[in-house]
Amino acid sequence: MSMRMRTKVISVLAIAALSGVWVLLSPISALARVAGPRPVARLELRDLSGKSRSIQELRGKVVLVNFWATWCGPCVNELPVLAELAERYRADGLVIVAASVDEPATRGAVEDFARKRGKGLEVWIGADNADMAALGLDGDSVPATVLLDRSGGIAKRMQGGVSRGELDPVIEKLLKEAGGSPDSPEEQPRSPHRPHARPGLPEAAAPLQSAGRSL
Repeated sequence: MSMRMRTKVISVLAIAALSGVWVLLSPISALARVAGPRPVARLELRDLSGKSRSIQELRGKVVLVNFWATWCGPCVNELPVLAELAERYRADGLVIVAASVDEPATRGAVEDFARKRGKGLEVWIGADNADMAALGLDGDSVPATVLLDRSGGIAKRMQGGVSRGELDPVIEKLLKEAGGSPDSPEEQPRSPHRPHARPGLPEAAAPLQSAGRSL
């Protein structure tokens, strides 16, 4: 766990202790449109066979990159949702990359989780905080998602889980674009799911609870 994440968790625990209620590590985040020219995404990881992979090789496709981990319950629960999306829009040009942030100690379970719950996804390993931050995400919590247009530009970001039907209109709109045209300014709905903190602290610290509702 990074020092920044450790400091963040300690601060949250202190607030929780003073207030007498548990709070979440991160707030609900909207599926946020990227304003202005879309920055080009850069991401280089490895697939399960150990082959080097780059997001650049997927130019011409609409790409959804989902950062997840085997120790993150919300991440694992949404893998079937992402698999459904991949199947539904594959013929139209959608590719979904499930980028695991698992460290070596838990990386061996990635293939098993992906085979059982994420069939049809491109599973890459070795992602970390810096990879997420480079795409404009909070690198301290997962799940987190970015949507890229056919030119590799970052069109949408989401910190937190996805639900069935939530991403369909956004994906369909990007699939219809001719190589990364600007987005319209309408707001997207907030996700009902919340990010999950990285492990490394006692069970009481991750996940935290808010008003009796656990992640």
